[in-house]
Amino acid sequence: MQKFQSLKVLQIKEETTSAVSITFDVPQNLKSNYTFKSGQYLTLRAKIKGDLVTRSYSICSSPKSGLLSVAIKAIDRGLFSTYANEALRIGDSLEVSLPEGRFVFDNDNSKKTFFGIATGSGITPISSILKDTLISNTSSQFVLLYGNKSIADTMFHLEIEKLKSDYKTRFFCYNIYSRENNSNSMSGRIDSNVVDSCLKKHPDLSFDKFFICGPEKLTLLLSAELEKLGYQKNKILFELFFSKIETEVEANVSSEETLAKITCDYEDFEISVPKNMTLLDAALNQKIDVPYSCQGGVCSSCIGKITDGTAKMLQNNILTDGEIKEGLILACQAIATSSTLSINFDDV
Repeated sequence: MQKFQSLKVLQIKEETTSAVSITFDVPQNLKSNYTFKSGQYLTLRAKIKGDLVTRSYSICSSPKSGLLSVAIKAIDRGLFSTYANEALRIGDSLEVSLPEGRFVFDNDNSKKTFFGIATGSGITPISSILKDTLISNTSSQFVLLYGNKSIADTMFHLEIEKLKSDYKTRFFCYNIYSRENNSNSMSGRIDSNVVDSCLKKHPDLSFDKFFICGPEKLTLLLSAELEKLGYQKNKILFELFFSKIETEVEANVSSEETLAKITCDYEDFEISVPKNMTLLDAALNQKIDVPYSCQGGVCSSCIGKITDGTAKMLQNNILTDGEIKEGLILACQAIATSSTLSINFDDV
């Protein structure tokens, strides 16, 4: 079950005309609770226009900085992102979850060589991993391929330029812009050919891991391409900042309503789940406070364990085959395929 604390906003920095980074003031007695690994995210909650709105955002600061910061890009009709960019002020408070996420760099301070691929706001978790890598070991190296529309749209542009200057022999950044031409950068969009070209610039490097963060279609395409080039699947980590929810469900779902028992925060609830409705939507319709955030199968906040009955996920980019065999599911993607079902959100 997610745990939230009310944290005050210590700093708001404009990263682009449509994106800000927000740094939280973490009290001394909560410092240990908010220790994080680079690449993790926070779930934020705020009352906006009378509704409690929950969203997840990647941590952009490095663990060694002593700061807890996220970056939020305003999206069209995005309730929380617009609020964060236009209405949030220093001194305001937000409910902030403890750090979560599996898209992480497990730092043991040894020499590492990484390749990062990011587009737009996908740079946020990779920024944390990048800084952590370079700071942790004086022999570590990082190659970054970063796509944006223009320099003005590039989050952390000045910070990345400074890192290039500070770590000239260990950090290599290749910018590509789709809507403007710039010296010392590429024009167009990231694709498999661009990735292959960047890899060929560093034939002497052996990469320990690849970190990819961007739109679903591009991310899955590049992951498959790297496998074709001979890189092991377990060395390719990716996180999606946008995920399309499939609307078609396979024919073997339950033909009638499912009677579901939900265990959450040490309480049991029994509800009827309509045909083709996700378990998360059904629980929220009954005002059950189950954990969730993105509702797109991306953030992993809504993981539960099926202890009885069966369910089918519309899509899954997070759980391993082994975890699925253990009964773990993403509630926001899970459709019941049995007449009765039990799901436990506490035992995960």
